[in-house]
Amino acid sequence: MLLAATPAPATATTVSAGYDTSCSVSDTGAAQCWGAMALAKTSTAGIADVRVGKGFGCALLKTGTVSCWGTMGGLSLGAASADTLGTPITGISDAIQLVAGASHACALSRFREVYCWGDGSQGQLGEPLRATPTAEATKVPGFSGTWRIAAGNGSTCAALTIRTVVCVGAGSLLEGAQSDPGKARTVPGIRNAYDVSIFDGHACVLLGNDKVACWGNNQHGELGAPASSGVATSPFDVEGLLGPVKALTAGHRFTCALLANATLQCWGNNANAQLGTGLPYADSQAPTQVVGITEAAEVSAGQGYACTALYGGYVNCWGKPEPLQAMGHGLCDTHIATYPGFDYVASRDNLPVCHARLTGAITPYSVQGLGPAHDIGLVLDWAEKTLPSLFPARSHSLADPLQDFYTENYPGGHTLAVTGHGTPRLFYQGPESGGSVVELGTLAHWAQLAARPALALQATVWIDYMPGPPSPGCNNLFAAYAVRAGTTGFPAGFRATSVRLEKPGLVVDVPVRDRYLYARLTTAADWLSNRGRLPGAPIPPGMMEEPVYSGVAQGCPPAGLTPGDDVDVVLFYTTDQGSGSLRVKAKGPILATS
Repeated sequence: MLLAATPAPATATTVSAGYDTSCSVSDTGAAQCWGAMALAKTSTAGIADVRVGKGFGCALLKTGTVSCWGTMGGLSLGAASADTLGTPITGISDAIQLVAGASHACALSRFREVYCWGDGSQGQLGEPLRATPTAEATKVPGFSGTWRIAAGNGSTCAALTIRTVVCVGAGSLLEGAQSDPGKARTVPGIRNAYDVSIFDGHACVLLGNDKVACWGNNQHGELGAPASSGVATSPFDVEGLLGPVKALTAGHRFTCALLANATLQCWGNNANAQLGTGLPYADSQAPTQVVGITEAAEVSAGQGYACTALYGGYVNCWGKPEPLQAMGHGLCDTHIATYPGFDYVASRDNLPVCHARLTGAITPYSVQGLGPAHDIGLVLDWAEKTLPSLFPARSHSLADPLQDFYTENYPGGHTLAVTGHGTPRLFYQGPESGGSVVELGTLAHWAQLAARPALALQATVWIDYMPGPPSPGCNNLFAAYAVRAGTTGFPAGFRATSVRLEKPGLVVDVPVRDRYLYARLTTAADWLSNRGRLPGAPIPPGMMEEPVYSGVAQGCPPAGLTPGDDVDVVLFYTTDQGSGSLRVKAKGPILATS
């Protein structure tokens, strides 16, 4: 029954929110950007990450090299397209992390050293200060033994392997940074740092106890403390987080944290609704939960907005960037979003992004092209093939962005629905639930199940007592098997290796004698009969033609296994990715032939 399965979530994309552009990289290694520097989905895979600053973007390739495009602090780096990514950066070839500030970028090498390029006029590249921006990555002094890095407006910071944090640049706002910006300074009071984030005016550190400490400007409560006009040059702990923190991100005058339970909390400036709480305009020094988001895999805060990548590869954004296209919505025909499971009542302010009052979104909305439309179609198709009596097959026309719910009504009062924004969730209403609306779980769970090869086994067993020519050994036990894979096809390298017969108190391993993969005529209930189709002949009514992997295992029937027994048949197999097994009750008891 559809209501019972609980598959695991799928792999997520990365996401980067900047000043005027956002980017995401899929788990296939393709990148795309939206906003002021829109970039069509790259045709070349092999991209590990993309980070964006003010007017430029950089891509970290899986080879460890970096390329940048746009204008970085007055330095022209060329344009990016689906086929090319601007200018290769010299001086770095083994990068494992990439970050972007307002006018410079940095990479962490596999030897735990930090290299930066771009504008160095505020000391953000370390000593010496540079009046002219550079496209060559140079090593930052005092950053050896680095675990994680961050870049902001006029600043670069590193969480070291010894769990302290050091920064360079006037924008770090540490004591003495303005007078001697190129000198590496240790952030006071930090002894157990695991990560650091800085944007423009404040910075935060992820501590080893899964908490957060921040320093810098606090005009809007972005440090997690009552708003003030002064600058905190030493960090202090953020109170009010609802659980351990997995990751954090500093935006312009606000901060967001990804909790271990995959939800988000944000605090600080909310003039552009960038806290995602559904309550626009009111700042908050206390961390507040982002509405509608569960199963977050990554979060990135930018200039007046934030974005999150969810498990399943969906991206949501909220707030009001300039230009608005950095949100990636295109929601002029979208209704007010609904977020089941959250104590949130939609208001007229949360209309589409072209609404005259806000022209933004006070809660998360799906990014166009990175929403749930593809997976909704995948799951609906799978449900229709798996349970055709409840969900007869039909065509679906889906595109992002969706409205608040996508609903598919089937005969007999059966309805499937998926939320279009926030974390997509699947719902059922109909006779199977007594007419109640039942949440079936997140769409990502179901999409992974639907995408798995739908391997299904049928088998029959017999013992042949017919005399024949002498042959070595005992070989009159036979098990015929057939495997179908549904619409997703067989995994690469699929090969049957052995068959096992089981009944209470007895296990019999039977070697596989032969294996075939042919197109066969099948029905919904029978793919074992091994029926072929003559060339040019029509497919009979009620049947279909599909690839079937079939064969026979042959061995010796042991004592205790006799005709008339009911047995389970287990087929063991290998693929290019590993191994597995399929189990089925044999079609009828063991037969005897003679």
